[in-house]
Amino acid sequence: MAKIKSYNEFADFNQIDMLGYGNEALKHRKTYDVEEEPIIMKLTREAGILEELFNKPFPKNSSPEAAEELNSILEQQKALTEDDIELIEDVEDDINEVIGEFLEDLGLDDEETLIKNIADLTDPLLYKLKNHYNRPRPFQLARPLGIEMFPIVPTNASTASYPSGHALDSYMIAAILGQKYPEHAEKIAEFCDKVAHTRVQGGIHYQSDQDFSREICNKLIENKIVTLDSFV
Repeated sequence: MAKIKSYNEFADFNQIDMLGYGNEALKHRKTYDVEEEPIIMKLTREAGILEELFNKPFPKNSSPEAAEELNSILEQQKALTEDDIELIEDVEDDINEVIGEFLEDLGLDDEETLIKNIADLTDPLLYKLKNHYNRPRPFQLARPLGIEMFPIVPTNASTASYPSGHALDSYMIAAILGQKYPEHAEKIAEFCDKVAHTRVQGGIHYQSDQDFSREICNKLIENKIVTLDSFV
C-alpha cells in the first residue's frame, strides 16, 4: 500500500478526529478518582505545570503529522531484527525486569523496589493524562482507514495511547537512577531510551506518545518534583 498522505483519502475528517481509545473500554481504564489528591498531582499543580501538561494535545487523527507517525511505525516494523522483537516482547512482559537485568549487568544493586516505587509515584498523573486525552492506539486508528497494522507482539495495553506509560517509566527510572549512579547515568539513559522506543517499534504507541512522556519526565525532574530523595 502506498504511504498515507491524508486521512481524508479514506474517511470522513470529523469522524476520524472523534475516534478515541473507545467508550466500550472505559470501565477497564485505570483511574485515580480518590478523595485524597495523589501527591504527584498536588506537587505538579503547586509547581504550576499541571495545567500545561493537560493542554498538550497530540496531533489530530486526521493530520499529516499523525499520518507520518503511522507511516514511520510501518517502516520501522519492516526493519526489525530478531533481537529487536525479543526486546519488544520482553518489555511487554515486564519492563521492570528488563531494566533490572540491565542494571545487574552493570554490576549495580538490585533496584527492584526503587523501580516499582518510581512508577507507583507517577502513575496517577500518567493515567489522568491518558484518560484526559483518550488517544486511540495506532492499530485502532489504522483499522477504519483500511490500513493493515498490528502490534508486533500480543499486548496487554488497556489504556489510551497518549502519553506512553512504558516510556514515562523508562525516562523516570533513568533520571532517578542517574542521580544515584552518576558514573553510569549515560549508559542507563541510553538503554532506557531504547526500552521506551520499543513501544513505537511494536506498533503500540506513536512517536509523539514517547516524546510527550520524555517531556513529562523532564518537567518533573527539572522542577525537582521527583528526585532521588523522594524515595528515601
